[in-house]
Amino acid sequence: GSIVKNAPVNFASAVNTSTGTISFLFLDNTIGSELITTDGVFANITFKLKSVAAKTTTPVTLKSVGAFADKDLKSVTAEFTPGSVVINPADVVIVDSTINPTTATFDKYVPADVSTTMTLNGNTLVSIKNGSTALVAGTDYTVSGTTVKISKSYLGAFAKGTSQTLTFTFSAGNAATLVVSIVDSTPSGLNATIGSASAAPGETVAIPVKLVGVPATSIGNCDFKLGFNTSLLEVASITAGDIIVNAPVNFASAVNATTGTISFLFLDNTIGSQLITTDGTFATINFKVKSGATGSAAITLKSLGAFADKDLKTIPVTFGSGSITIN
Repeated sequence: GSIVKNAPVNFASAVNTSTGTISFLFLDNTIGSELITTDGVFANITFKLKSVAAKTTTPVTLKSVGAFADKDLKSVTAEFTPGSVVINPADVVIVDSTINPTTATFDKYVPADVSTTMTLNGNTLVSIKNGSTALVAGTDYTVSGTTVKISKSYLGAFAKGTSQTLTFTFSAGNAATLVVSIVDSTPSGLNATIGSASAAPGETVAIPVKLVGVPATSIGNCDFKLGFNTSLLEVASITAGDIIVNAPVNFASAVNATTGTISFLFLDNTIGSQLITTDGTFATINFKVKSGATGSAAITLKSLGAFADKDLKTIPVTFGSGSITIN
């Protein structure tokens, strides 16, 4: 309080929440020049009021006294007057929790978690629901501090053109809503997508390369090269995907660890009976994150040879990029 001089040195307090005890200590460490010399406020206690069903008066009283002494260390008699706090539920003002932003867009072509930040105002998050269905914490969403991330795997299950209204319920006050619009910016025609993932140094992570929009005339051959950061990643292995027929004959890959280049080749050696006919995984690259690596490692198209159908007609293709976020 105002009568305590040099409080950081001369004043101390401690709270035991289990026993409901507040301990105070004052000691003039100069032994004379920073004494309490006037009447006034010794300390201010700020209490947070807990929920009660009815009007309640709770006392604040002396629990034990050590000693009061003057500048000559002679005992000073002190008389304590108890206090109290009146808690009236009718007087409690509940402040609503809020979230920001309240709207977001999820793109199925470049899926990413959707984040929003809560201002709790003393409340806690109880649940998140989509209609009457509760999202599963740790799976459909995660909470870190006041940041909530809605999982891309959860949002990816909804059809483009829809809006998902997510209701955040808190321990007190009104709910907040996050409206997520589901869109799909996938270009028309054949698209090659490179997956994204996260991993820690020393871990191995699988990155799929997928083809979407395989034409009715199928794919008879293709070749292309992807690039990666050799200071952060190394290729552990590459496997052909589920859309490749007779992979030992028709599929090939090679890695140049010096230039960070992965070369792919597909050729239907039957010239017609082992074509790529459906969308799906073309190949899976198993990357190992190097020790000491940090940040994010992009995986991108480095060069494109050609994609051709069963009649050897050129197929235009659009490549997306992938990445590995290093935890």
